[in-house]
Amino acid sequence: MIVDRHAQTPPSARILADGDALVFTAGERNPRWPADIEVIALPDADRRVDLAAMLAELGRRGINELHVEAGGRLNGALFAAGLVDEVLLYFAPSLLGDPARGIAEFPGGLARLADRVALSLRETARVGDDLRVVARVLSTKR
Repeated sequence: MIVDRHAQTPPSARILADGDALVFTAGERNPRWPADIEVIALPDADRRVDLAAMLAELGRRGINELHVEAGGRLNGALFAAGLVDEVLLYFAPSLLGDPARGIAEFPGGLARLADRVALSLRETARVGDDLRVVARVLSTKR
C-alpha cells in the first residue's frame, strides 16, 4: 500500500512491479503506472489524502492492523489526526543533529510539554547494538 498525494511514485518502483499494490492519492491516477495497479482517490478539504477515510477503506477490506513506514510529513499527519495507537522505534547508538530527518513533522513543533505525544512503554529489547521499543500512544494534544 502506498500513500502518494500527487501520484508521483515512479512507474519503475519495485512495489508497483507485480500489480498487487494499492495506492491512495488525493488526485488523479498516474497515467504511466501499470494498468493493474488499484488507485483510490480520497482527497480531503486541503487536497491531501483523507487518512481517516483511508483507514476506513482498509477496515472495509478486512485490514485491521497497519504497519506504517513513512517520512516525517505522513507520520506527523497520522499523529495529528489521532490515527496512531502504537509506535515501534529502533534506536541506534548514534546521534544526529540538524538537518537530520525527524520521526514526525508537527506543525508548530512540540515546544511545550503540554503538546507532547504521551507514550506508555510496552516492550524494550536489544537487537544487536540497537534498542527496539514498542510503546502505546496515550494521547496526542494536537
